[in-house]
Amino acid sequence: MMKKVFLAFTAFGLLSAGLWGASSVFSLSPQAAFATEIEPVAGAAADAKPVEPWGKRCSEETGHCEIVQRLTVQETGKRFAEFAIGYPDDADGARGVVILPLGVLLEPGVRMQIDDGQVYQFTFRYCGAGGCVAVIRLSDALIAEMKKGNAATIQFMSAKGQKINVPITLKGFTKAIRDVAKG
Repeated sequence: MMKKVFLAFTAFGLLSAGLWGASSVFSLSPQAAFATEIEPVAGAAADAKPVEPWGKRCSEETGHCEIVQRLTVQETGKRFAEFAIGYPDDADGARGVVILPLGVLLEPGVRMQIDDGQVYQFTFRYCGAGGCVAVIRLSDALIAEMKKGNAATIQFMSAKGQKINVPITLKGFTKAIRDVAKG
């Protein structure tokens, strides 16, 4: 049976995987091992609420904020993938965190493409009970490309060698990133 994945957009009170440094905490939901039967569905974004797909989450402790887009498995509501972007104090620009399910093939890393443009390659930093994490630096040029784009595709390989494409809508990205960008 194929499990359908749809975009669910939520805001959280905690920040991702050390995006802001050691004082940050991110509670990763336990995930079952990745099954190759999961099929991301690009057209399912129409089912998502609210209308603006980029949520914002801030740390009460530090006041730092980031934007986030989360994909969940429709039947269970559990996270399948997540993409968060913020501007940490210890970085010159934006930094992103991509969290993917367990069972990914680590060596090929993660690829991201905006519309039909250039493909960007990123490596995984670590895997834990909640998934595999890639921390990525986002140049001003890449942020500008995302602002102009309609969609991004995050691509990775399952441990069985299956290519998995995860659609990320860029609708509302420009407004959302402006809300968290440094001065």
